[in-house]
Amino acid sequence: VIVVGRLSLFAFTGQFWQLHDMFRRFDLKALGEILCDWDGKSVDFINEVRSRFENQHNYIDDLLLLCQHSETEVAASWLLKAAFEDGLEFEPEQSDRLIATGIGFVHWEAQLHLCQSLRYLSITDESAESLRDWLSEMLRHKRPFLRAWSLDGVVHLAKQSVAFEKPARVALANAELDPAASVRARARNLKSV
Repeated sequence: VIVVGRLSLFAFTGQFWQLHDMFRRFDLKALGEILCDWDGKSVDFINEVRSRFENQHNYIDDLLLLCQHSETEVAASWLLKAAFEDGLEFEPEQSDRLIATGIGFVHWEAQLHLCQSLRYLSITDESAESLRDWLSEMLRHKRPFLRAWSLDGVVHLAKQSVAFEKPARVALANAELDPAASVRARARNLKSV
């Protein structure tokens, strides 16, 4: 402990971290409240949120936390997907966190965002089995767009692990028989890659 006047450096450091934590919680709360106000459609609104918060130190971690809440999972997963499209790279443990959270998403839009984000993730062995099971469910989803993108996820998983190649071939063959043109088109495009 260094004493400067009557204030110890130790006490100051503790106060600094208390203030840091307070502002950190404020930023997370503010971001969460704003995401709760999103109508689920306005791209301008979500882009404004992104430009306001994306340079904050904990932005990605905050989005991962907000993905854990049904009220904010759609907007938070959309923002993560946009960040991936702009070059964000996750560490394997971050990918594991997103996948563990994402397979519990309740809104189909958030499920879609996860499927669309899988191509940007390195999928670890710890996540691969549960992801495969979840993607198998999504392949049977009532929404064709989600079926098409879950197929994309299955193929991406197979590219990262030989153990998933056969299930991916089966999924592609089944998708070619899907009643929705979007699913059949995705299957054709994925087979050509």
